[in-house]
Amino acid sequence: MIPVEKKSNIPEETLQDMQNLWRVFDLKKTGKVDIKELKRMMCALDFQLDAKELALVKRQIDPDSTGFITFVNLRLVMEDKLKEVDTYEDLCEQFKKLDKDGDAVIPAPEFKQYMKNLGVKLSEEEVAILMEEADARGDGVVEMETFGQKICPSKD
Repeated sequence: MIPVEKKSNIPEETLQDMQNLWRVFDLKKTGKVDIKELKRMMCALDFQLDAKELALVKRQIDPDSTGFITFVNLRLVMEDKLKEVDTYEDLCEQFKKLDKDGDAVIPAPEFKQYMKNLGVKLSEEEVAILMEEADARGDGVVEMETFGQKICPSKD
């Protein structure tokens, strides 16, 4: 049986995917998977890791260098990977990368492309809904402040 502990920031659907994936790799039901499978597991969870990132994740997921992955450690790593940007300031920092001229607006096509390329795969329908929210006036730009306040409301 796969241990499940504290409340997680991992969406329920993703957690189910992780548990199903775990069952595929832990066929003998030993509660551990060879560390050699880490890259394949992360790919299956939509995380493409370069060699440097893979080495870092290996240290996180197998801190005692046992050569094995446990579900608990996989979950901890995934929680770290899926941390939400939870402040308005954090979100603005992310969007500043797209604000090339510093006017606090992002052209809608650039914003749409950025959202499509995030680690989380969005369907065309999800992107369309997001764009309706981001470019609420339909004028072809995303105002960082307005959009940021919509998705990161004040926690006061």
